[in-house]
Amino acid sequence: MKRLLLAGAWIGFALSAGASTVRAETIRLGATIPLSGEYATYGKLIQDGIELARSELAAEGIDTRIYYEDVPIPGPQALSAIRKLTTEDRIHGLAGNYWNPAIPIMAPVIEREKIIAFHSAAADDLILDAGTFVFSTNSKVRDEAWRVAEHARTNLGAKTACIVYISTTFGEQFAKHFQQRFESLGGRILRSEMTLLDRTDNRTELTRIRSLQPDVLFAASFGTNLGTVIKQARQLGLQQPILGVYETEDPSVLAAAGSNIENVFYFVAEPDGIDRQRDAFAERFDKRFGYLPASLGRNAYDATVLLARTLQACELDPECTKEHLYQIENYPGVSGALSIDSDGAATKKFVLKTIRSDGFVQLEGLSDSTVGRARLSPGESAQ
Repeated sequence: MKRLLLAGAWIGFALSAGASTVRAETIRLGATIPLSGEYATYGKLIQDGIELARSELAAEGIDTRIYYEDVPIPGPQALSAIRKLTTEDRIHGLAGNYWNPAIPIMAPVIEREKIIAFHSAAADDLILDAGTFVFSTNSKVRDEAWRVAEHARTNLGAKTACIVYISTTFGEQFAKHFQQRFESLGGRILRSEMTLLDRTDNRTELTRIRSLQPDVLFAASFGTNLGTVIKQARQLGLQQPILGVYETEDPSVLAAAGSNIENVFYFVAEPDGIDRQRDAFAERFDKRFGYLPASLGRNAYDATVLLARTLQACELDPECTKEHLYQIENYPGVSGALSIDSDGAATKKFVLKTIRSDGFVQLEGLSDSTVGRARLSPGESAQ
């Protein structure tokens, strides 16, 4: 039995009989992300994380080639994307995917072709059940939603809450798990309102919520929609704490919310306190791309490195790769220490953050330290 060292984390690894070296064949990886349209900044974060990993893997002697497919909105386009990647580009693995609904759509192809597929965003229940070749270095929707509910009930002392969520599996599952955990802790959900992903006027839903005067508002959304919810809630006089999800940390949210960013909180799965590896990665990322990485960039980097190193050590064998990815425990990633659970998603620690006029600030561990700030760049503001 030989053991594979992945950036300081050992996992058990058996090589075939007589094999003493790992072949240096090019590893072909794909990504299904929005590279155009309103959500392109999320895709750019994932792409930049992958590209930094690719260049640093090359320095290790691991040659990777990345094939990107533009999936600007959730839907059937993901199926044609994964079909092209598997049949024309003949990828060995998927290093990044943004849309949650895309994984269940692509899963039959992923499982049939035995493509190791990493999802970049938080993994919802449908993703966790999609198949044994689906993984994520990001956390589970359930774990994050529970942490938000616990913060609302225990730390903020909220007895009542209202929910606004987007009509995708992402929003629906965040809302479901938040409600379940909040109620299990003795809280009461007064109202849950659904909004469409591309809606820019949520005042009707927020007016109904205002009349109930909840202690907190949980907004399970992202991008322009989330920023608009924050802005219009404040304009309507809702001054309660607004709790978001990790994708609150995006310039598009700030652009839409404007100056209405006080008293907004969210959790992100990343290292707490001073973390040299995370900070060194942020410096390298900033030097190359001109802005600091948010959660999606860090997770895409970790997924690409884990996937490429394991594929090479397994000589591109998908079953071997899958087996040893499931064995990962306490891997010191730039997105935080992670272990791969039996459902393929990562388990991680969360940190609390808030929004300030100059960026996103970590409140736990670093307090108001500049190390905890995700600085915005002018080039990252367009969507």
